[in-house]
Amino acid sequence: MQTQQQKISLDTSGLSIEEWLRERQKGIGGSDVAAVLGLSKFKTALDIYNEKISEVPIQSLQTPRMRAGLMLEQVIADWYAEESGKKVVNDHKIRKHREHPFLIANIDRLIYASNGEGTGVLECKTTNSFYAKSWETEIPMEYYCQLQHYLMVTGYTWGEIALLIDGYDFRRYFFTRDEEFITALTERLVYFWTEHVAKRIPPDPVTEKDVLTLFPKETEGKTIVASEELRKIYLELKNEKALVKAHEGRIEVLEESIKLLMQDAETIQDDSGSVLVSWKAAKDSMVFNSKLFKETKPDLYKEFMEHKPGSRRFLVK
Repeated sequence: MQTQQQKISLDTSGLSIEEWLRERQKGIGGSDVAAVLGLSKFKTALDIYNEKISEVPIQSLQTPRMRAGLMLEQVIADWYAEESGKKVVNDHKIRKHREHPFLIANIDRLIYASNGEGTGVLECKTTNSFYAKSWETEIPMEYYCQLQHYLMVTGYTWGEIALLIDGYDFRRYFFTRDEEFITALTERLVYFWTEHVAKRIPPDPVTEKDVLTLFPKETEGKTIVASEELRKIYLELKNEKALVKAHEGRIEVLEESIKLLMQDAETIQDDSGSVLVSWKAAKDSMVFNSKLFKETKPDLYKEFMEHKPGSRRFLVK
């Protein structure tokens, strides 16, 4: 089934990678949603903002895990089709919300059901047994946001996730349209686009990386007066640093005590033969002696010197 509002779309089958990236840059896609909402472990709203306003489309570095997931997508879709008995097709579209065309969806596959359910969305995922723990009770929130975004943009009312764990453990997760969630989601995404991206006003930083992105250099002479909240954080930080320093001193004493007993021994083992401690020399290596090079080849040394901007240092007084 599909909700009453019809959607518009762009055929991507003839687009180059650069053209496809440029089109995705024109809106908020499913993989952007969690970051915009502050729920992503990998990106922040500022990261998404900078991607959308960049003059050149930004393509994320494809890791081996990402490449494997992309190559296994068709395998997972075929596996789902065989197990479910439903027809699965590649969409080849960037779908756009008619009212808010900057809300877009590039879904993995469409599901055509013959039991009256109508068309649904199929999302193909891969993971390993360690991360599979987060899937044991429900769909992880980051993916739930992505899925509800797809239903909001496409107008469909249901979908499934086909998850492949460690290359052999296949699972399915059914999900339906959550109107209350979609209403709140749409409001947040529209605000982010209209008030930040469209106006070129970056969102507030939420991580140290965000702060350094916005403020790589301090404003000379600028200072702020500590509020009561900031003073509490400062005092807690001072206390934690003092505890760490005390523990570091004790750790050094304990390590030295063990080393005095080991002398020339390579390891310490328990009664079962398990290694408790090892003390081995690292392999020899070749290093560049910049000091000697500077003394013997001063002109050449200067030729290869380059300016390196200083980074901000955080010191607790």
